[in-house]
Amino acid sequence: MFNAIRRVLLIGMFSGMSFLLLSSCSDNSGVGTPDTDTDTDTDTDSDTDSDTDTDTDSDTDTDSDSDTETETGSDEGCGVPIIPGGFGVLGNKVINDSCQPVMFHGVDSPSLEWVAAGAKLHKNTFIEVKSWGANIIRLALNQAFWLEWGDNDHLVYQAYVKEIVGWAADAGVSIILDLHRAPLEGNEVNEQQDMTNTDSLTFWKEVAEMFKSEPHVMFELYNEPRGIEWSQWRDGGTHNDGWTIVGTQQLYDAVRATGAKNIVLVSGLGWAYNLDGVVDYPMTGYNIAYVTHLYNYSNKQPATWEKDWMFMAKTAPVFITEFGPGPTDGVNVNQYVRDVIAAAETNGLHWTSWAMYPFSTNGLVKDTFDPANNKFDLTPIGEFIKSTLQSMK
Repeated sequence: MFNAIRRVLLIGMFSGMSFLLLSSCSDNSGVGTPDTDTDTDTDTDSDTDSDTDTDTDSDTDTDSDSDTETETGSDEGCGVPIIPGGFGVLGNKVINDSCQPVMFHGVDSPSLEWVAAGAKLHKNTFIEVKSWGANIIRLALNQAFWLEWGDNDHLVYQAYVKEIVGWAADAGVSIILDLHRAPLEGNEVNEQQDMTNTDSLTFWKEVAEMFKSEPHVMFELYNEPRGIEWSQWRDGGTHNDGWTIVGTQQLYDAVRATGAKNIVLVSGLGWAYNLDGVVDYPMTGYNIAYVTHLYNYSNKQPATWEKDWMFMAKTAPVFITEFGPGPTDGVNVNQYVRDVIAAAETNGLHWTSWAMYPFSTNGLVKDTFDPANNKFDLTPIGEFIKSTLQSMK
């Protein structure tokens, strides 16, 4: 009862703040899809789980022109720090540097999380999905390949990621750099950990430093946290297995310490499904958006979406950075997938669909997928995502 009352009070307070802030924004055009839906209070249900590939501050604004600093950053034009040509968060909206709300819709691009050389990655994919109407791609990464561990070719991996970020810029789409796997050093590189660790802190310091001047880049701190307490999720602590958990606030602070103003995406617990604990353990900072993953599992059905995570869309942007059928649904379009798209449309949610790879479940492309030769044979769910994006142009 207490938490329910608290949530209502928080929603009311931040909704009022969002209205006042947004009323000062201009309507100038900018990169991204203009957001014409300003009401995100509609109640809908949707839910998530893990991905089905094989896994699955307060801070100081270093170039503020304002004499005052607040939790939401310095007052720079639109009221929040934004890289020229980039994006920020104002209330529950993502805005461009002309203060215009924008919406992001696109796809996930996996493989760099399980193999350092990538698989079926090509700049043609960015050009293709842009032609569908996508304006963002999420790129999955692995800290074991990025960091200098043993005799790995970490510099080659970093250069490849930088090249792919360039593909996105050339295609005119934004890109989410997603820390998808965070193994402990010395363990198997594709190990799935419950949460980020001390090496993740180094990863984000280096990634943020490299891409802080890229206006089309966003940072997703960790793919799918699970199996820990909300206090550990935010503030870190000791895992039951004895290793040190680095919390989301610590990772966020590390990003901001580089001077990066890029949007930071933060996934909740329950394999990035639940956001209810953020009420008691809120993040501190600016340009923060929250993440949920929605797959057709029994504990992640539309009837519980509002209380589990969708309430957050009233006070902060929410990105569904993965969604799709359940593990036994195949690559067909079912009602669950349609419900996700409907909820996103009604509630002003951003999304990227899993995934541009020929997975047996949730794959948008068939086994004949060959982007280097412009072969984009789509599965039924891939055709659905393409047509959905085309309808949003």
